[in-house]
Amino acid sequence: MDTIKKLAIVVITLGALLAGACSSAEPEDRVFDLEIEALTMSTDKIKVNQDDTVTFNIKSDVLGDLHLHGYNHHAELEPGATSKMNFVADATGNFVIMLHFFEDPRVGEEEPDEGMDMQEGEHDEGTDVQEGEHEAEHTEEATEVQLATLEVHPR
Repeated sequence: MDTIKKLAIVVITLGALLAGACSSAEPEDRVFDLEIEALTMSTDKIKVNQDDTVTFNIKSDVLGDLHLHGYNHHAELEPGATSKMNFVADATGNFVIMLHFFEDPRVGEEEPDEGMDMQEGEHDEGTDVQEGEHEAEHTEEATEVQLATLEVHPR
């Protein structure tokens, strides 16, 4: 009978040690170097644990805004520059990472002007546009694309 009690104590002790080792990992500093090229990110899934401190170093070929939904964090992007996003992953679940961009790198040429056949000084009554208004139309209207998902697992 003493052998059974000793065995039970050993099993319970080992179980407690294993359970404690698996669930009490300390939060980590997680750094991800991400690249956005032609509206695609270098990874489509990022996995971290709850309470990890997360840093995204983001290089992009487009002008826009990287938005981490659910956390509502943003990083402004400029072509060729590295932007950063830092946060503590305190909420668990799956969170969408969206790119709100202001120029489409897939488009190689601009649309031709409809009034190209007109002589200098002529004015087409149907296209009365203030100077700069046509450019603002293209630069202020953002388009979005989902790049990846952030998975935050419970600790």
